[in-house]
Amino acid sequence: MNPERKIKKDKQIQGLRGLARRSTDTQELMSELMRLRRAYGRLSRDSVTGLYVRSEGEEALKRLVKNARTKGTDISVVFFDLVKFKELNDRFGHDAGDEALGKVGVLIGSLIRDTDIAYRFGGDEIVVALPNASKDDAAAFIQRVSGAVETKGDELRESYGIPELRISAGSKTMNGREMADAGQGMRQLLREADRSMYADKNG
Repeated sequence: MNPERKIKKDKQIQGLRGLARRSTDTQELMSELMRLRRAYGRLSRDSVTGLYVRSEGEEALKRLVKNARTKGTDISVVFFDLVKFKELNDRFGHDAGDEALGKVGVLIGSLIRDTDIAYRFGGDEIVVALPNASKDDAAAFIQRVSGAVETKGDELRESYGIPELRISAGSKTMNGREMADAGQGMRQLLREADRSMYADKNG
């Protein structure tokens, strides 16, 4: 989360705490709580993809890794990025790029389970964490997303004349018992899934 967003969120939380101390009006307090929840939701979500922002996503990923270590279960991380995204922006404009990235974000969000976490890592890269998911489960998920993106690409071709919309993807699966600690496990999952995605992109 960028510093301005964090400051804004912290101020809202402090304001709610102050209201709770001052107010005996339950309705007023509940109204303020709902307003804060909506504001927090806007700060937690990426405006283009609708997925979590990176800071929120990685906090959630770390919790999933801790859980995998505690229970000794598998966890998979998948990296996605749009093929030739820079060329898409350069040739058709940033509106087309945002449209493509937004559609991919919505698709990924619709295909994950309630227990999964998806967030925009940066640029056109999206990370999905799949708890209790084997290497084969991650591969099957990549296939589902890739197929859905190719289908959605037809809509973009009609709208912008974009010749193709494809994604590169890579994954890494680890068992919680392999991890020295949650931070190290999370970094290794991200690093190796990213490396796998770039191998797919270059291949």
